[in-house]
Amino acid sequence: MKILILSCSTGEGHNAAARALIEAAELRGDRADLRDPVSFGGERARRAVAGAYNGMIRRTPVLFGAVYGIGDLVDRTNLTSPIYLANALYAEKLSREIVREGYDAVISTHLYGAEAMTAVRRREGNPIPSYCVLTDYTIIPFFTEPDADALFIPHADLIEEGIEKGAVPEKLIPTGIPTSPRFPSPVSREEARRRLGLPPAARVYLCMSGGVGCGNMSRLCRRLAET
Repeated sequence: MKILILSCSTGEGHNAAARALIEAAELRGDRADLRDPVSFGGERARRAVAGAYNGMIRRTPVLFGAVYGIGDLVDRTNLTSPIYLANALYAEKLSREIVREGYDAVISTHLYGAEAMTAVRRREGNPIPSYCVLTDYTIIPFFTEPDADALFIPHADLIEEGIEKGAVPEKLIPTGIPTSPRFPSPVSREEARRRLGLPPAARVYLCMSGGVGCGNMSRLCRRLAET
């Protein structure tokens, strides 16, 4: 198979899941290509979307929370979302790319791609199979809006929430969030330290701040070094 995977750099989790899907496809002997759906609207648009989102969650998380809350309210109205309308603008270019490259299916690890694919299927009349992967731990606003053949969710506990938000029960498939096939291979602490060049006996802290660097990591590391 030849698969197109759509992800967006608004947080690194979407891209990590997309890369895991590519690895899994290649292990099966299939080909998978990764594209940012917003790039079909132009490189300037792609940079603007990623920059605005990442800047908001790093510098003004309260504003991000407010925007998220507004989105949740709009989602409850069952009106066509502004997310769909914005991503439908480049549906024609995306559809042409799908046809030109001969893709067999499209998998979106970000809502933007899933919304764009909805327009590809409805407006452009392109019947290519389309799937959406949820990389969050809750049913985010508008996740159930896209016209997708299946919605892959992190856990079965989210099925009820998905149905409440309008998803077709048969389309909700609890698979977990895609992770690299490399992770299930067990490695001892000693071997991991050897591979990473870490001291075998010293105390080591791993500080994680998300793919876009949320929080003051320098201050946290200094405090840990002082303990």
